[in-house]
Formats: sequence, structure tokens, C-alpha cells
Amino acid sequence: MSIYLRTRVTGSLPIDVRAVRTDLFHDPSLVRLGRQKILHGNRAVECGELFEISKSDDSADIVWQGDLSSVHYTGYKMKQIVMRIDGNAGRHVGSQMTSGEIIVDGDAGDYLGLQMYGGVIRVKGNAGDLVGGCYPGSKFGMNRGTILINGNVGNGVGVGMRRGLIAVAGNVGSGTGWNMLAGTIVVFGSCEESVGQNMKRGTIILAGDQPSFCRHRCPPNFRYAGTYQPAVLPLVSRWLKKLESSFPDRLLRLRLFDVFAGDLLKGGRGEVMCGI
Repeated sequence: MSIYLRTRVTGSLPIDVRAVRTDLFHDPSLVRLGRQKILHGNRAVECGELFEISKSDDSADIVWQGDLSSVHYTGYKMKQIVMRIDGNAGRHVGSQMTSGEIIVDGDAGDYLGLQMYGGVIRVKGNAGDLVGGCYPGSKFGMNRGTILINGNVGNGVGVGMRRGLIAVAGNVGSGTGWNMLAGTIVVFGSCEESVGQNMKRGTIILAGDQPSFCRHRCPPNFRYAGTYQPAVLPLVSRWLKKLESSFPDRLLRLRLFDVFAGDLLKGGRGEVMCGI
């Protein structure tokens, strides 16, 4: 059974749907879902007032439709379901989700997959800042799971990341992997400054253009560790293929990479790999 939620309202007034929990979709009558209180600005209203709710027997997805750019916390703490967002999404998509899959057919706002604990998020367009990052004041960002973004991403990808995989087919902003504890970040496009600052462990693979990392221009808090084909690259490539990703994973095969160890101020156990 598929459940459809189409927005009845338009405008920039934010709609906070974090109260729409996974268990509400298990009620065949959808009465509980329609009566669930959500926030429209600072006013609590029933979900049925802001969304037209319907169902069909064609598949088993949760589908959000309409102008969703002002709808935030879609898929918050989600588990064991497949959710699709037709068009652009707001902030905090998939925050703290534990399992299942979210597919965004357009762009996603800031804080995508913030502190997620499992599952897969696919974004066919662009995403904002702090993808897979952490809430202010928190030590840890994304803990498990996979985030795949076909477009470009803003600043702070994987801030505080502890486990999991983030792959970006386009370009990313500054601060990628800042304070990273473990996990893997793959960027196929260009990457701005401050890559891997304060990282303790983990792997950042820069398969595109990265002028600030090269053998003759190594940041002072990193150490050039050699040029070779790292063994982790085929593993990442196979994982992307298993997820049926449209990413150019061929760029990870049969290539040499300049490898840098760092951040030396945090023990130097992380690594940044730059394709040549």
C-alpha cells in the first residue's frame, strides 16, 4: 500500500513534520495520521489540514507531493519504510533515521541525514550545508548509513562523521570532513578549502579537482604518504554499484591517488586521497 501526502498550502511559512512518525503509516485507516498535530509556523494543526492524504495499492512507498521546500524534518527518525519526495525538500530530511530508504527527486535543504544511524538517502539534485553532520553542541555526526547526492553540496559535509558513506557526484563547499572520526566521504567534483581539518580517522576520497592537496602543496597539518592505488577504492566502487547508483564509480578504478595522512594535530590516522 502506498500512502500519498500532498500539500494543501503554499508559501514560505515552515511546516515541521517531525511528529509524523513511522508507526502512523501502519494504520490502514490513516485516521491517526490525519489527526496528528504538526507545526505550521508556531501554530499546532492537524496533519490532515495541511496535507491531502490518500492511499493506493500500487506499491509500498510513502510519497510526499507538492511544494515541499518549506516542509522540514521529513523522515525524521524514520525506520523500515521507503519514502519518496517528489520535487524539492526542506531542511532536516532523514535526520536521525535508523533504517529504510529516502529518495528525493529534486533538491534537499540543509542538514540532510543529520546524525543518521542507518538506511539510505538518495538525492537526485543538490543539497545544502552539513550533510551527514551533527547538531550544534553534539560531538558526533552521521553514525551509520549511506547518503548519495547526484548534484552539488554546500559546506560542512560529514562534520563529526563517525561511520557510514557519503558520496557526492558534483562539487562540495568548504569544511568537508571537519572533525571527522571515521567513515568515508567520496567527492567526484571539485572541493573547496579546509578538507579534513581536525579529522581523527576516516577516509576522504577526492576523485575530482582539488588544488589545495597535491604532492608539492600539502597542507601543514597533513603529511604526504605516497602515490598508489589504495585497496579501499574497489570496495567503495562495488558498494556504489550494489546500490545501483548512477555515480561515476569508474573513476575509482585503475587510478593512482596521492595519499595524505592527517590531521597531524589529532594523531594523523585519517587519510585524504586525491586522484591524479
